[in-house]
Amino acid sequence: MDDTIEAAETEEFREALMAERDALAKDLDEAAVNTVRLGEVMDGVRRIAFYAGDVVKNLEDEPTFVDGSARDRWIIDLTGFCKRSGLPIGAGRELRANGEPAEFIALVAALTDTLPPDCSRHATTPAALAKAIGEARRKAAALRKASQAAEA
Repeated sequence: MDDTIEAAETEEFREALMAERDALAKDLDEAAVNTVRLGEVMDGVRRIAFYAGDVVKNLEDEPTFVDGSARDRWIIDLTGFCKRSGLPIGAGRELRANGEPAEFIALVAALTDTLPPDCSRHATTPAALAKAIGEARRKAAALRKASQAAEA
């Protein structure tokens, strides 16, 4: 893991990887850490960070851009990655008994905090993130359903 961080191309990316490593180590419960190697998680984080940067570069070039569409795609991709990795994907709006948001919301918040300020155009409170996650998942489910209906 430390080799990956040291091999990062820029200081900013290295710092982002270290922050994500620290956030994941703190936020993931012991059972989730035991089922997924941290290196695999970091590979996913790097892909997500690259994808987020790519989206930012293309925002001006995308004439059909709809506010929130990049965030929705990012949430769906992150959900899929976490699901395949056996990580929690719950995103309920209620806080857990310890006063913290669900693990997936905490992960989205931690990743969002590492993005440059001009990349995040939306509120990042746990309630706002839970709402955005739910909306993105509902839109994706509706698109899948429409696609399946069109294929039938």
